[in-house]
Amino acid sequence: AIILCGMHAASVVAEDPLNADPAVKYIGSQACVRCHQDEHQRYLDTKHSKSMERVDPINEVAAASFRHAVSGNDYEVLRRGDDLVHREVIRGVDDAELATTERRIVNTIGSGTHGKSYVYQDGEFFGQSPLSWYEESNRWFMSPGYDLPYHPGFGRKLSSECFFCHVGSIDRRSGNPNDFTILEETVGCERCHGPGELHAAKYRDNPDAVGVDNTIVNPARLSRELSEAICQQCHLQAAGKALMAEKDEWDYRPGLPLTDFRIDYQYRLGDDTMRVVGHVEQLHMSECYKQSESLSCVTCHDPHDTPSAEAATAHYRSICLNCHDDDACGES
Repeated sequence: AIILCGMHAASVVAEDPLNADPAVKYIGSQACVRCHQDEHQRYLDTKHSKSMERVDPINEVAAASFRHAVSGNDYEVLRRGDDLVHREVIRGVDDAELATTERRIVNTIGSGTHGKSYVYQDGEFFGQSPLSWYEESNRWFMSPGYDLPYHPGFGRKLSSECFFCHVGSIDRRSGNPNDFTILEETVGCERCHGPGELHAAKYRDNPDAVGVDNTIVNPARLSRELSEAICQQCHLQAAGKALMAEKDEWDYRPGLPLTDFRIDYQYRLGDDTMRVVGHVEQLHMSECYKQSESLSCVTCHDPHDTPSAEAATAHYRSICLNCHDDDACGES
């Protein structure tokens, strides 16, 4: 059977924010910083601010060399001057060197919590390196989908869909998902709050305006379903998805149902074994979520504030204790 993962748009009754209109323009996070410096400084400490970065070889683990036993190819990571370079040597019979490919790495993808993938540029197009850094095992190894006897090597081009959860915005060319320009390199303000053109204009004309502001999205003021949809853009990774007719993931705007743009599917295989794909499914299977009408992602996770590893346990415990008695916890 196939079940819908995520939200059910039919249950949502809410007024669309004004900036959900497709005619309202994105202005970029730097325009937001002029008035929201405190929020921006806190954002810089979150993982969203590191979703994609210009590569700095000094900050990357380099000088690695290994043979990929499954394919028989050799791989190397090295610094050459101010560049980070990934190299692949394809081997044939009797270990003969058949072809060598090198690419200068221009971007990293991923916050580094679990690891990073690496991006090179080939003319106007982007490609993925077959090598990734894995933080938990503290080593370089093949990127996801590359640990195979035959894999694409440096031949995998990255489409606009590949960057959807890692960059703030792109300039797409009609009809070609591989032809685009990255406008904002990290997930920024407008991915959660929607385009800021109306909001900036309102306070430019009336800087002392007060009251509820419908020119910008505040996820905390949305219904649970619409607030969750903002997070589900990237944190809902189901077994399959289908885009709505004449829609694209990049057309989604905060404050609207995600199901107006795409449907995400999870496959149930006939038994009770829990097969959880992403954060959304884990949340929706929790008893806390089932027994509450208001608990959502932002109940526990402040997008502007990520606690340090040392403070995380006490931080999240205090959130739990907003609803639960101290002695209800089985942990000392």
